[in-house]
Amino acid sequence: MRDRVTRALPLCVGVALVLGLLVSTSACAGRQNSWIDLKPKGVSPSARFGEALVYVSQTGKVFMFGGRATEQAPLHDAWMYDPQKNRWTELTPRGDVPPARWATASAYDPIANRVVIFGGMGEDGAFLDDTWAYSVAENDWARLSPSASPSPRTPPTRRSSTTT
Repeated sequence: MRDRVTRALPLCVGVALVLGLLVSTSACAGRQNSWIDLKPKGVSPSARFGEALVYVSQTGKVFMFGGRATEQAPLHDAWMYDPQKNRWTELTPRGDVPPARWATASAYDPIANRVVIFGGMGEDGAFLDDTWAYSVAENDWARLSPSASPSPRTPPTRRSSTTT
Protein backbone atom coordinates (compact mmCIF):
# COMPACT_ATOMS: atom_id res chain seq x y z
CA MET A 1 0.00 0.00 0.00
CA ARG A 2 2.78 2.45 0.94
CA ASP A 3 4.53 1.70 -2.36
CA ARG A 4 1.35 2.59 -4.32
CA VAL A 5 1.04 5.90 -2.44
CA THR A 6 4.70 6.73 -3.09
CA ARG A 7 4.25 6.06 -6.82
CA ALA A 8 1.01 8.07 -6.99
CA LEU A 9 2.44 11.12 -5.19
CA PRO A 10 4.13 12.70 -8.26
CA LEU A 11 0.90 12.29 -10.24
CA CYS A 12 -1.12 13.97 -7.47
CA VAL A 13 1.34 16.86 -7.25
CA GLY A 14 1.25 17.27 -11.03
CA VAL A 15 -2.56 17.31 -11.12
CA ALA A 16 -2.63 19.88 -8.30
CA LEU A 17 -0.19 22.13 -10.19
CA VAL A 18 -2.21 21.91 -13.40
CA LEU A 19 -5.46 22.68 -11.56
CA GLY A 20 -3.82 25.64 -9.83
CA LEU A 21 -2.60 26.94 -13.19
CA LEU A 22 -6.05 26.57 -14.74
CA VAL A 23 -7.72 28.41 -11.87
CA SER A 24 -5.21 31.28 -11.96
CA THR A 25 -5.40 31.48 -15.76
CA SER A 26 -9.19 31.64 -15.80
CA ALA A 27 -9.16 34.32 -13.09
CA CYS A 28 -6.98 36.53 -15.32
CA ALA A 29 -8.71 35.67 -18.60
CA GLY A 30 -10.62 38.95 -18.78
CA ARG A 31 -7.39 40.97 -18.72
CA GLN A 32 -5.45 39.16 -21.42
CA ASN A 33 -4.82 40.19 -25.01
CA SER A 34 -5.68 43.85 -24.77
CA TRP A 35 -3.64 47.01 -25.21
CA ILE A 36 -4.39 50.40 -23.70
CA ASP A 37 -3.00 53.62 -25.16
CA LEU A 38 -1.85 55.41 -22.01
CA LYS A 39 -1.32 58.79 -23.71
CA PRO A 40 1.28 60.02 -21.18
CA LYS A 41 1.02 63.61 -19.98
CA GLY A 42 3.66 66.16 -20.93
CA VAL A 43 6.70 65.57 -23.11
CA SER A 44 7.51 62.04 -24.26
CA PRO A 45 10.68 60.60 -25.78
CA SER A 46 10.95 60.48 -29.55
CA ALA A 47 9.91 57.30 -31.35
CA ARG A 48 12.75 54.76 -31.48
CA PHE A 49 13.78 51.13 -31.54
CA GLY A 50 16.67 49.21 -30.02
CA GLU A 51 16.59 51.20 -26.78
CA ALA A 52 17.62 49.88 -23.37
CA LEU A 53 14.32 49.60 -21.50
CA VAL A 54 14.44 48.35 -17.91
CA TYR A 55 11.89 48.05 -15.11
CA VAL A 56 13.32 49.55 -11.91
CA SER A 57 11.68 47.43 -9.23
CA GLN A 58 12.68 49.66 -6.29
CA THR A 59 10.79 52.64 -7.70
CA GLY A 60 8.15 50.95 -9.88
CA LYS A 61 9.32 53.09 -12.82
CA VAL A 62 10.76 52.26 -16.24
CA PHE A 63 14.19 53.50 -17.34
CA MET A 64 15.02 54.05 -21.02
CA PHE A 65 18.35 54.87 -22.63
CA GLY A 66 19.39 55.41 -26.24
CA GLY A 67 17.94 53.62 -29.20
CA ARG A 68 17.61 54.69 -32.77
CA ALA A 69 15.01 56.33 -34.96
CA THR A 70 14.80 55.05 -38.53
CA GLU A 71 17.58 56.43 -40.75
CA GLN A 72 18.95 58.60 -37.93
CA ALA A 73 22.00 58.42 -35.72
CA PRO A 74 21.72 56.51 -32.44
CA LEU A 75 20.56 58.42 -29.38
CA HIS A 76 22.10 58.82 -25.93
CA ASP A 77 19.25 60.37 -23.98
CA ALA A 78 17.85 58.88 -20.78
CA TRP A 79 14.22 58.90 -19.65
CA MET A 80 12.18 57.59 -16.71
CA TYR A 81 8.51 56.64 -17.02
CA ASP A 82 6.32 56.82 -13.92
CA PRO A 83 3.19 54.67 -14.43
CA GLN A 84 1.53 56.14 -11.32
CA LYS A 85 1.70 59.65 -12.82
CA ASN A 86 1.56 58.43 -16.44
CA ARG A 87 4.46 60.74 -17.24
CA TRP A 88 7.89 60.55 -18.88
CA THR A 89 10.72 62.65 -17.44
CA GLU A 90 13.92 63.31 -19.37
CA LEU A 91 16.90 62.73 -17.11
CA THR A 92 19.97 64.94 -17.00
CA PRO A 93 22.48 62.64 -15.28
CA ARG A 94 25.72 63.92 -13.81
CA GLY A 95 29.05 62.59 -14.99
CA ASP A 96 30.03 61.20 -18.34
CA VAL A 97 27.19 59.83 -20.43
CA PRO A 98 27.67 56.66 -22.48
CA PRO A 99 28.18 57.27 -26.19
CA ALA A 100 25.07 57.07 -28.35
CA ARG A 101 24.02 53.49 -29.10
CA TRP A 102 21.21 51.17 -29.96
CA ALA A 103 20.62 47.41 -29.60
CA THR A 104 22.37 47.40 -26.24
CA ALA A 105 21.97 44.73 -23.57
CA SER A 106 20.61 46.04 -20.28
CA ALA A 107 19.56 44.86 -16.84
CA TYR A 108 18.54 46.28 -13.49
CA ASP A 109 20.73 45.51 -10.47
CA PRO A 110 18.37 45.82 -7.46
CA ILE A 111 21.14 45.40 -4.89
CA ALA A 112 23.05 48.45 -6.14
CA ASN A 113 19.87 50.17 -7.45
CA ARG A 114 21.42 50.74 -10.85
CA VAL A 115 20.84 49.99 -14.52
CA VAL A 116 23.76 48.29 -16.28
CA ILE A 117 24.18 48.46 -20.05
CA PHE A 118 26.66 46.62 -22.23
CA GLY A 119 27.63 46.84 -25.87
CA GLY A 120 25.30 47.70 -28.68
CA MET A 121 25.96 49.48 -31.93
CA GLY A 122 27.50 52.95 -32.02
CA GLU A 123 27.14 55.92 -34.33
CA ASP A 124 29.63 54.60 -36.88
CA GLY A 125 27.94 51.18 -37.01
CA ALA A 126 30.69 49.52 -34.98
CA PHE A 127 29.83 47.01 -32.27
CA LEU A 128 30.62 48.32 -28.79
CA ASP A 129 32.13 46.44 -25.83
CA ASP A 130 31.87 48.98 -23.03
CA THR A 131 29.93 48.59 -19.77
CA TRP A 132 28.14 51.47 -18.03
CA ALA A 133 26.03 51.79 -14.88
CA TYR A 134 23.34 54.38 -14.22
CA SER A 135 22.73 54.98 -10.50
CA VAL A 136 19.02 55.53 -10.01
CA ALA A 137 19.48 57.13 -6.57
CA GLU A 138 22.39 59.39 -7.59
CA ASN A 139 21.23 60.17 -11.15
CA ASP A 140 24.68 59.64 -12.61
CA TRP A 141 26.54 57.37 -15.00
CA ALA A 142 29.80 55.58 -14.35
CA ARG A 143 31.84 53.61 -16.84
CA LEU A 144 32.68 50.20 -15.41
CA SER A 145 35.94 48.42 -16.11
CA PRO A 146 35.38 44.72 -15.44
CA SER A 147 38.50 42.54 -15.43
CA ALA A 148 36.94 40.37 -18.14
CA SER A 149 34.36 41.36 -20.70
CA PRO A 150 32.51 39.77 -23.63
CA SER A 151 33.53 40.69 -27.14
CA PRO A 152 31.75 43.60 -28.86
CA ARG A 153 28.18 42.64 -29.73
CA THR A 154 24.54 43.49 -29.88
CA PRO A 155 21.71 41.29 -28.60
CA PRO A 156 20.32 38.88 -31.20
CA THR A 157 17.50 40.29 -33.24
CA ARG A 158 14.23 38.53 -33.67
CA ARG A 159 13.66 37.44 -37.22
CA SER A 160 10.19 37.07 -38.54
CA SER A 161 9.38 33.94 -40.41
CA THR A 162 6.72 33.37 -42.95
CA THR A 163 4.97 30.15 -43.61
CA THR A 164 3.73 29.09 -46.98
